[in-house]
Order: sequence, then structure tokens, then C-alpha cells
Amino acid sequence: MTLIEINWNPHRRELRMFAVALACLFMLGGAFCLQPGAPGLLSSTLFGVALVVLSVAWLTPNSMRPVYLLWMLLFYPLRWLVSCLLIAVVYYLVITPVGLIIRLSGRKLIEKRFDSETSTYWKPKTETRSPEDYFRQF
Repeated sequence: MTLIEINWNPHRRELRMFAVALACLFMLGGAFCLQPGAPGLLSSTLFGVALVVLSVAWLTPNSMRPVYLLWMLLFYPLRWLVSCLLIAVVYYLVITPVGLIIRLSGRKLIEKRFDSETSTYWKPKTETRSPEDYFRQF
């Protein structure tokens, strides 16, 4: 079972959304290159590439399909690594400390001890319910 799958046949809408995201990435790169005293050639080029990507995606979204697939194939290993790292971080930094705190405090969340002396593990129910309670469950 894979957590992340590559969409090999993206819909036109998905290709347009990808193009907008890619254009935003180019514009962000161009904005970072706009520094006082720095030549504006790189930022102008990045803004131009963003404009071309948006234009092509607006006119012919299917022409963005090879770029989309290349992007997904290049970043698939990174997506897999980040998802595995995120799961590990949550496990080791959230679940493990909570479990250790519960164990060190002596609390038992589950009564799970084997007793060879007992004949049953059923706990007697002291509360009796009326038949009307079965019709009012919540």
C-alpha cells in the first residue's frame, strides 16, 4: 500500500492548479531576487517564466502534462521521505513521551494482568437499565 500515488492522467483543472502553483513559485523566486543593488535580470527572467507558464496553462492546459509528470516523478522520493519523517517525528516526540509519562506515573489505562486464580474476567454490572433506555440510546 502506498501512501502517495502519482496521478498519471491529471484532469485539466488539476493541470491549471499545478501551473498556478508553479507560477507562484517562480514569482516568489523573482521577488527574493529583487534586492537593492542586485541586477534585475534574474528576477525579470523568473517573472517572465511565471507569465509564460500561466499563459500556456490558460491556453492549452494539456501541454503542462509533461512538466507535471516530470515534477511529480522528481519529487516523489522527497514526498515519501517527508511523510515517513513526519510519522516518525509524531511517534517519537508525541506518542512515546505520553506513554512514558503514563507508565512512570503508575496509571493503568487498561486492566491487563493475568490472574490464574480467577475463573472469569467479566466485571459484574451493578446498574440496571429500564427497557425505555434502549429506545433512548443517546
